[in-house]
Amino acid sequence: MVINKYFTLLKNTLIFSMGTFGSSVIGLLMLPIFTRVLITSDYGQLDIILTTISLLLPILTLDIIQSVFRFTLDDIGDKKKKKVLTSSLIVAFISLIIIILLYIPLRIFLSVFKDYYIFFLLIFQIQFVLQIFKTFIRAEKKLKTFAFSDIIQTFSFALLGILFVVNMKMGLTGYLTASLSSMIIALLFIFIVGKVYTYIKIRSIDLKMLRKMIKYSIPLIPNGLSWWIMVSSDRYMLVYFLNYGSAGIYSVANKFPLLISLFNTIFYQAWQISSIEEYKNKDKTIFYSKVFSYLYIVILFGIIILSFFLKPLTLIMLGEEFKSAWQFIPFLVLGVAFHSFSSFYGVGYLASKKTGGAFRTSIYGALVNIGINLVFIPIIGIQAASISTFLGFLVMWITRLVETKKYINIKIELKIFLPLFLLTIISLFIIYIDTYLVLLIQIPCLLVGLILIKSQIKEIFLFIKSLIIKNKG
Repeated sequence: MVINKYFTLLKNTLIFSMGTFGSSVIGLLMLPIFTRVLITSDYGQLDIILTTISLLLPILTLDIIQSVFRFTLDDIGDKKKKKVLTSSLIVAFISLIIIILLYIPLRIFLSVFKDYYIFFLLIFQIQFVLQIFKTFIRAEKKLKTFAFSDIIQTFSFALLGILFVVNMKMGLTGYLTASLSSMIIALLFIFIVGKVYTYIKIRSIDLKMLRKMIKYSIPLIPNGLSWWIMVSSDRYMLVYFLNYGSAGIYSVANKFPLLISLFNTIFYQAWQISSIEEYKNKDKTIFYSKVFSYLYIVILFGIIILSFFLKPLTLIMLGEEFKSAWQFIPFLVLGVAFHSFSSFYGVGYLASKKTGGAFRTSIYGALVNIGINLVFIPIIGIQAASISTFLGFLVMWITRLVETKKYINIKIELKIFLPLFLLTIISLFIIYIDTYLVLLIQIPCLLVGLILIKSQIKEIFLFIKSLIIKNKG
């Protein structure tokens, strides 16, 4: 039984990796194409459109997606699952009406919506329904269908992006058309292959069920907003204090930490299932502590390896207007690391159904983020946004580490964590020195880090091997 829960987490992580890894890598490989065709202001406007969607999505949808996952994951039977899915789609209809009414206010405050509002509306609605469907099949544990939908969406976007942006020279309109079309293709795939249509019945609409779902998800809305502040509010401040071009460069800089957030995204999707399933077990502290030790070792040591390639990779991959983006990446990479740690602890709030704590700790990080941006963007420009992201997530993780002890007392081996983090800092920030001596510092950091965690690496590999062998047996 003990082996099975670790194997389930490993298996689910590998399945999610099929879709997420391919999607992120292809998205990164498209950068050399798009950054040589689109200009910085195009990327800035694109980022504002997508950022506004991420802001409004939890508000206008009452964050019902979280309820779809939590309620479907419970063993409630097909009849109630139909009620959960069908009732959630009522929110999609209501959000469509509201988003139409927001046309004039958004046009007044943000010039980008004068030309691209129809794309904004359609992408918002399709993305919302797509997330509901994906969340539902993930809770249903149709993980291969979930993973393949990511692959299909990404390949569709890549092919259509080349067609519309590169061949047909449609600029930002072509990019948005490719993005919208790929979402529709993925949605149809999940609807048909995932057999989502079998759970959508008008007679299954249950307002009582919907009220229960909304009661669960509403406390998560402020949490979602605070996450938005942490991840996305920087863009608006860059546009306000600087220009769309600065927001575009910052947007591109954020693409490279995807190599780290990729792992977290894959892991988090699997961890969300395992953490909720194992929360009631008496040995949950051991389970949570062991999994977290594996997480921070993989992420921090991964950053040390990535630091060797960050600067040359960005200079090679990006068009001339975007080459300055490399100098903002180190802080953003650290931000992703602590974002990962915060997400790990945040699942504990969902498992215990104490979602108020997730909001409270997110607010602390959001206040740090906003404060730094307001004071320092006018002084030091784009770099202030990357620093605020790192410090905001650091504060969030520390507060969650302290607060969640009342639910799950996760034990961290500081004699491993602190030296490994120090080595990560040195290896990452030494790239600001423009000299070949950089490698003479990074290589020892890598070797010392490897010596520091060699027993843990060996344990991870032996553990994975034993899981596979015992599961087969």
